[in-house]
Amino acid sequence: VKHLLYPGDSTSGKVGSKVIPKPTTISFRLASREVKRTLAAFLNDRNLIFPDVEPHGLEYYVGKDEKQGAIYIPFYEREVIREGVTRLNLTFYTLRFIIGDMQSRYIFPSALGYPRLYTNLWNYVEEPLILVEGVFDALRLHKLGYTAIALNGKRINPLQLSTLLTLRPSKVIILLDEDAILSAVDIRNTLKAVLTVPVHLAYLKTGKDPASALAGDVHDTIRMV
Repeated sequence: VKHLLYPGDSTSGKVGSKVIPKPTTISFRLASREVKRTLAAFLNDRNLIFPDVEPHGLEYYVGKDEKQGAIYIPFYEREVIREGVTRLNLTFYTLRFIIGDMQSRYIFPSALGYPRLYTNLWNYVEEPLILVEGVFDALRLHKLGYTAIALNGKRINPLQLSTLLTLRPSKVIILLDEDAILSAVDIRNTLKAVLTVPVHLAYLKTGKDPASALAGDVHDTIRMV
């Protein structure tokens, strides 16, 4: 599997964050028929299908505890071993519950520190960068051809900010959910204080989040910025 996610790069040959073991997961396609139907319906509500998310390392969590019924979302850091040789180290993950009493909730293991940025920017070259709230918002924008990063919430933390500064985007577009207008303004003010490129706020006219909005609404919103 070619994982496309990382919270930051280490060019010194050392991993910037503690490497953690991967929990027990299986491919979506190996899940039971009932679970596959639930997974497919969850993704369909966000205009996604299995091939849209599987290359990013998302799998179904099958641990024998209360975390069952969750989508496993990994965050990798690229370690440079030597010139031309790198490897990916799992440094963070989150679980998004879709089955049972915990459904609609995320778990960010507190022992792993701050929630990381979720991005596919291995070959990023100073393009416009879109900040969104959730992982599935980012995946939807990736599918539509945009460069997107998920903050995993309505705030930007110090680790995320320092990582963002290393990307040197040509401009930043903040596209949070409708209920996060004040948070978006706070993020814009924070970024304007440290970036020299334009930082814009954008809002979907339908009031939906990027994952559930119609493609035309997303394209029109971003085009107008």
